[in-house]
This record gives sequence, C-alpha cells and structure tokens, in this order.
Amino acid sequence: MQDAPKDKAVEQVDPVVWDLEILQAARDELRQRGDLGAAADLCTWLDALLEAQGRSRTQRGSRHAVRKAFKNCLRKAGITTGRIAELGGPFNSDAAYFPDFEFEWLSLYPVKGRDDVIACDIGAADHIEDERYDAIFSVSVLEHVAEPWKAASQMTRLLKPGGIMFHAAPFSYFYHGAPADFWRFTPDGFAVLFPSLRPMMSGFYAAARRRDNRGSDYNAVTRDGGDAFAPDAFGGWRENWITLYCGLKSPQWAWRKQKATERQCVVDLMRQYVLRGKKFHEAARIVAEGLRELELGPDYHLRRKSGKRGINFSRQACIDIYRKRHEEGPEVSYNTFALYERFEYLLNNA
Repeated sequence: MQDAPKDKAVEQVDPVVWDLEILQAARDELRQRGDLGAAADLCTWLDALLEAQGRSRTQRGSRHAVRKAFKNCLRKAGITTGRIAELGGPFNSDAAYFPDFEFEWLSLYPVKGRDDVIACDIGAADHIEDERYDAIFSVSVLEHVAEPWKAASQMTRLLKPGGIMFHAAPFSYFYHGAPADFWRFTPDGFAVLFPSLRPMMSGFYAAARRRDNRGSDYNAVTRDGGDAFAPDAFGGWRENWITLYCGLKSPQWAWRKQKATERQCVVDLMRQYVLRGKKFHEAARIVAEGLRELELGPDYHLRRKSGKRGINFSRQACIDIYRKRHEEGPEVSYNTFALYERFEYLLNNA
C-alpha cells in the first residue's frame, strides 16, 4: 500500500501556529453558539492560552528588574562604592550599570590580559583572601554550581562585614547545560545556604512567567534537554520564574540568631523528654549537662564542641525557656524528634 501523497504547503506550516489556528477556530465556533453552558470554562481556558501565545518570545525586563533590585539592596545597606565580585565571566556582565564600583569576576575560565578575572571554582576559593568584597552578585549562575552549599560557605567568607550577598537564580526554567544544570532555588533554599546572613529580600520574580521561551539561536530549548522540551500548542517553556535573594553580613545579627537557635534547641529537647515522662527538673538536668559538651551549627545540627565552649544554659534557664515558650517563644519546631535522636546519640556515643 502506497503512502498518501504529502501536501508540501502543509509541511511548511509551523506546527505551533497550525495547532493554535485550530484552537482559535474551535473557540470562535463555540462563542457563536451564544449560550455556552458547560463550554464557558473551555472558552476561558482557550482565551488564556491564545493570549499567552501571543506574547513576545523575547525576555524583556527581567534583567533590568534584577539590576534594580541589586541597586536597591546596595542603597539600603549604605554601600555606595567598593569592590563587587560577580560570578561568571565579564562578557555578559552588568558591571557597566555600576560605574562607581570596582568589579572582579570569579570564573572557571581565565581571560588573557584581564587581571580582574580570577580563575576559581567558587566552591573551593581558598586562594582568595577573607572579606575581600563589599558585595557578591550573580545572575543565573548558581544552578550550574555542583555543590552550592560549599560555594555559599566560601562566598560568606569572602564578604566583608556590612557587605551584601545578592543572587538571582531560576526557580523554574528549561534544562540548560553550561556545562551542566544541577539545581533550582527557592527563598527557603537560600535561607539554608546563607543562615548567618540577615535577609534583606527574598522572593519570586514572575513577571516573565508565561513568556513563550524557546531559548535562543545559540541555546534552543531542545539543545540540552532534547525533544521533550520542543514547542507545542502552548509554545515554548511557559513557567519562567526567578528567585531573588539578598542577605547582609551582620556579625551582631548572626550572634543574636545563634542565641535564638540555641533557645530553640532547648525547647525542642525539653519537649521530647517531657513527652517521655521526665519531670521538668530531670529533663532540664539532662538537657543542660548534655548541651555543655555540644555546639549547634547554623544548620541546626548538633555536633561535639570543637573548642572549649559548648552551649551553656543552667537547669533553671532550661525550665524557664520551655515554660515561657508560648508567651516569649520559640515554640516547638518540626525538628524536635530528629534533634532528640541526634542528642541521645551524641550523649551515648561520646
């Protein structure tokens, strides 16, 4: 049996446009019927789809919004000049928009003749001295860092007290290797990466959410992820979200947060011993004596103390903190069970 002859005119039609023309015709036919009834929701959905498909395929405004947010954070922190480290190379940089600052680029690739480009893996940047930068800045870089928790520790070390850490990273975006694409980020994730920084801003930027993102001539949506990302009746990638984060390095704030975290630890441990039938004074004795041999990281993980000082609360302080948790805080956290198990393990395996 011979194949049916192919219509060359149809072959040349963009399948996305073809699908949309069919959908638009179906929508128009439904509306001509007058009383839509159950089809009203379908027409509303088709209207939204067609409107979204008609938007520009170019990304307008997102980079400008990121720069504006960074400038606002610099202003709020009182930083008007100094040295900024931008992650990545200098060829797609925002440095021109910050003429009062000296820029250095922390990149995997050196640039011949450029002393302001420092070749480094940001997760292992020990060759760069402490507190070198007044601000650290990146746009769409952290998703390509294999171990962002190590990078976060290094960047915090490189930041001066009073300096700011600013990152814009995708929450939702198509897969794009550069050379690999590891992660997506949320405000909660940034809080975990930078626990010792005081948050200045943290949230989602979604103005380009429904943009018909088909990538670029160089980096089409199908280049790295394959045909699963190919445009269809909805267009290209349709969920373009960015997470914006800025944190201020404030030793005073970090100290206060550490003390609050230690109080949280007391509440969580006291809760578990009381639930297991211990009287307040007995529970307080176990918690107070045990914590003296331990320290609590900003990640809320207990570990054996590395120096002379552990976590020091008297028995009465443990009782008071627990009894006043409803009025003064903190309340029992969702980590209470896991923290108790870790505490018991460390006590019994000294």
